[in-house]
Amino acid sequence: MKETMKAIRFDIYISAIMSLIMGILFMVFPVESGSVISVIVGIMILIFALFMLIGAIANRMGLSVPAIILAILLGAIGIWIIVNPLKFAVIVYIAVGVMLAVHGIQSIISAFTVKSMGIKTWWLMLIVGIFSVVFGFYCIFCSFGAFTAVSIVVGVMLILDAITTIIVAIRASKYKKNMYGDREVESKVIK
Repeated sequence: MKETMKAIRFDIYISAIMSLIMGILFMVFPVESGSVISVIVGIMILIFALFMLIGAIANRMGLSVPAIILAILLGAIGIWIIVNPLKFAVIVYIAVGVMLAVHGIQSIISAFTVKSMGIKTWWLMLIVGIFSVVFGFYCIFCSFGAFTAVSIVVGVMLILDAITTIIVAIRASKYKKNMYGDREVESKVIK
């Protein structure tokens, strides 16, 4: 049991350190980090297309021709993403911006609906809706700036996650020692 807990703690510390390193990289190199993620997405799409192509060729049924065409198109998209990682990231941010703006407008409308029902916290929904619309338009019209800003925010979030994970792991370890420390000593004496 004790060895299992040590292994779990070790895994927690390793993942927290990895999050910390990734967070620092995202903050220091926001554009390059986004490019790496785009390339990874492109490689995953390319691998998926390759498996789809192999399956379609091996199938030898009537559906194999459309599957082969789809696999080739997906492969072309994967290659395009790998070759143009920043363009892909900008397209993603524009799409996210459109979704945020639409959702923000829906939240603003919902806020006034909730207000008419007499719910006092309607203004929270209004603020979130306005923020979503503003950030959505920022992503649409300043997608490269949004790319950098969001990468930095992701970096900060990863760093905060790593720090809180380490703090929780240390406190849990201290709690366990305080809670069970005497019992482990007693069990050793009895044996």
